Amino acid sequence: MEDIINLVDIYCLNFTNNPEEKNERRIEMEKKFDHFQLPVHFYSGVSSEDKRICFVENDNMRRTWSICYGHLDMMNDFVNNSKKDFIILCEDDIIIHKDFTKKLPQAIDVMKKHNLDILLLGCLCSNPVDTYSNFPEINTEYSSKTFKLLEYIEDTWGCQMFVITRTHAKIMLSKFYNGYAIKTLKDKSLTHFSSDWLLTKYGKRALLYPLLVIENGHSDYEDEGQKNSRINCYNFSFRENTFI
Repeated sequence: MEDIINLVDIYCLNFTNNPEEKNERRIEMEKKFDHFQLPVHFYSGVSSEDKRICFVENDNMRRTWSICYGHLDMMNDFVNNSKKDFIILCEDDIIIHKDFTKKLPQAIDVMKKHNLDILLLGCLCSNPVDTYSNFPEINTEYSSKTFKLLEYIEDTWGCQMFVITRTHAKIMLSKFYNGYAIKTLKDKSLTHFSSDWLLTKYGKRALLYPLLVIENGHSDYEDEGQKNSRINCYNFSFRENTFI
């Protein structure tokens, strides 16, 4: 436990219009991290009135920008206020594998040995990706016994939880934090200012499989396709008494 606390800072994006009050999602996430005896920094997110997004007319785009800036704000806080080498960023609608604290130090070890910038601990997954040729395995000392380390394709979605290095956080902040979002409105060749399109795709990357984190299955998406996708992902990965 102490090893994890010394290695990494954990941040959770928990959007609320009233940062002075704890909402239901934050309370549930606090219970989960208390179970693992891990400290976590909660961030109340980027409101629609924030000057960085208030002018965006499309509601979906404004929400996407809010989430992306939320993750970047957490990175910025980490870079400026922590001395640790790794940051975990997560969202507040997740459940966590009961072996999280056992496997996380090994995952960090893998990142170091393979010079990874980013490691996905959770994503949207409704199929056994370790059997797919376009998710090639990176051989490690933990392969098959503990988990598999897989390369992943561009169409891998979800920021449920991911780890990045301090160095990579600085690089992403320098590239995407100030002015990049505005540029995407004028230059359509640029990658969308979206966590899924940008933050989990840039740099040397891999995912841990089986996943240590999945969405909790309570999809509130109005879009039927999005809702069904998330339900399918939950049903595929969830096992009784395995996630908290």
